[in-house]
Amino acid sequence: MTYAAQIADWAAGLRFTDIPEVVITDEKLRVLDILGVALAASTLPASAPVRTAALRLGTGEESRMWGYGDRTTAATAAMVNGSLAHALDYDDTHNESVVHISGPVVTTGLTLGEALRAGGKTVLTAIVAGAELGCRIGRVVPGEFHKRGFHATGVMGAFAASVVAGKLLGLNAHQLRNALGIAGSQASGLLEGFRDGSAVKQLHPGWAAHAGIIAAYLAQDGFTGPATVFEGRDGLYNSHVGSGDHPAGRMTEGLGREWTCLHTRVIAF
Repeated sequence: MTYAAQIADWAAGLRFTDIPEVVITDEKLRVLDILGVALAASTLPASAPVRTAALRLGTGEESRMWGYGDRTTAATAAMVNGSLAHALDYDDTHNESVVHISGPVVTTGLTLGEALRAGGKTVLTAIVAGAELGCRIGRVVPGEFHKRGFHATGVMGAFAASVVAGKLLGLNAHQLRNALGIAGSQASGLLEGFRDGSAVKQLHPGWAAHAGIIAAYLAQDGFTGPATVFEGRDGLYNSHVGSGDHPAGRMTEGLGREWTCLHTRVIAF
C-alpha cells in the first residue's frame, strides 16, 4: 500500500472511542484557542479584504464567517476562518514539523461541520484525524519545507484539511486516499511574504482549509488523485524538498498508538 492509502485507511476507520481522553481534552482546548484568536483577528484591517473577497466569490448559506456573521459556502467560509486563525500568529505550532496545524484543521472541522450539522463527537474525531496526520506528514522532513521557501502550514494544512473534510463527508478509505492525492495539487504557500510583512501569510491556513474541502468534495464524486502523492517521483517530498531518501515511514510509525499531535504547543510572543 502507498503511504496515502495507509493513512487514509487509518483515518477512515478512526472512531471517537479509539481516541484517548488526553487527546480529546487537548483538542477541545485547541478548538477554543482557534476560535479566540480568529474572533480577535476579525477586527484587523488586513482581515476585511478576505471577507469582502469571499462575499464576491458567490452566495451561500452553509457556514458562517467568524466575527462577521455573514454566511456563504463551506469552502469559502473556511478560507476566511482559516485566514483569521493565523492572522495574529498566536495559533499553535507542532514544533517538529513546524506546522500551525490547528488553524486549517479546526476551521475545516467547525466550518464544514456547521454546514453538515455534524455532532460534536463527529467533528472532534475528524479534527483529531487531520491534526495527527498533518503533523506526521510534516515530521518526515523536519524544517526542510522552510529551507526550500515553502510555508509548511499551507502545504501540510491542505492534506490535513482534506482528511478532516473527508471524515465529515463520510468518505471511505479509497475516496479519502484520492482526496489526499487531489490535495497535493492544491497544497501551497510561499515564504516570500514573510520578507516584507505582506498580508498573504495569514491566507495560507485558510487556503489549505478551502483546498481540503474542495478535495474531499471531488473525491466523494469519483474524482481521482495520485496514490503516490507523498513518495512518488514527483510527489510531495521529491518536488518540495528535493530528491533523496526521505524517511516516509515516519508517517505511519506508531500510528494509532503514539499521538504526535499532543506535541503541539501554544507559544506567546
